[in-house]
Amino acid sequence: MFNFPRYLIFPDKIYILSVLHQTELDRAFERDLIDYLVELKNPMDPADAQSLLLGMAKNLVQGYRERIPIEWVLCRFLCDHVRSNSLQLMHGRNGEVLNFKNYKKYLGPATSDAETKQTLSYIFNSWIRTFPHENLSWRAIFVSAISIPEETLKKCINDFRLEDFIRETKKEEYTLIPRQ
Repeated sequence: MFNFPRYLIFPDKIYILSVLHQTELDRAFERDLIDYLVELKNPMDPADAQSLLLGMAKNLVQGYRERIPIEWVLCRFLCDHVRSNSLQLMHGRNGEVLNFKNYKKYLGPATSDAETKQTLSYIFNSWIRTFPHENLSWRAIFVSAISIPEETLKKCINDFRLEDFIRETKKEEYTLIPRQ
């Protein structure tokens, strides 16, 4: 269960995601969860770092049958809380977790191509500003798009004016060109 992305990308910043360990103690035991102690660090602002529990219901893990890795869906759940500035709702014994009631939201509703291209643009621009010489993985793109379906993202990446951003394409990895 360690198929987590390394980066969470937002329009104004990027976080490096570190999964410190998985626990089934305390809150996890009481609520029948799988909890991960995770750390978020903004590489451009060392003061912008935090640790938190990121949890999901065990019955979701056991009954999950979607194509998308469940860790990616869990990270979209985390991204949604970061974007809405509501990480505090995840803290504590009764904190919000990914479960059968809310996980489908993170698989993505139908999304317009224009909205998808706008999201891809902010992901690419944010990446280039922060890591101009590093490759960007499909996993990071997918997770950071939060609610856009996989098929729509792939279609729009293929339709996007990638020559503006991408130097070469490898399987599930993109090398972006820094803007001069």
